[in-house]
Amino acid sequence: MSHYALSGYIEVLPQALKEALKRQPNGAFLVQGMGPLAVHGQARIGRLLFAHGAGAGQQSPFMRQFVTSLADRGVQVLCIDFPYMQKMQETGKRRPPPPIAQTLEQFGQWYVLLDSLFEEPLWIGGKSMGARGDPICQ
Repeated sequence: MSHYALSGYIEVLPQALKEALKRQPNGAFLVQGMGPLAVHGQARIGRLLFAHGAGAGQQSPFMRQFVTSLADRGVQVLCIDFPYMQKMQETGKRRPPPPIAQTLEQFGQWYVLLDSLFEEPLWIGGKSMGARGDPICQ
C-alpha cells in the first residue's frame, strides 16, 4: 500500500474528482495518473493551486503552517506533490527535482484539470521551486 493510501488519501479518477470534492470539500485525494491532492479551507476569497519547493512536499511543517494560514483567511488551497516528491515519500530517499520544463508540464496538467472544476478563477503559487509555475498562466 502506498504512503498516500496509508495517509488516508482517497483514490479517485480525474473525471470523478468534481463529484468527490462535492462530497468531501476538504479532503485528500489520490488522483489516478496525476498524484496526491490535498484540499484545505473554503473558497470565500479565492482558490489557490499550491506547489511545494524542491526539498520538501506538502507535508512539511512550513507548508502545513502556510496552507493553514491561507485557509483560515478564506483562501481554499489545493496542494499537490510532484512525481519526484511522491517517490521521495514512498522510498524515504531524497532525490533532486527533474528539469523545470518537466515540472512546469506537470503543474500545467494539474491546472487544466482543477481549473475546469470551478467557475471561479484558480490562482497558482508555490514555495521556491513550486513558484516557478507562473509561466503556465502566460
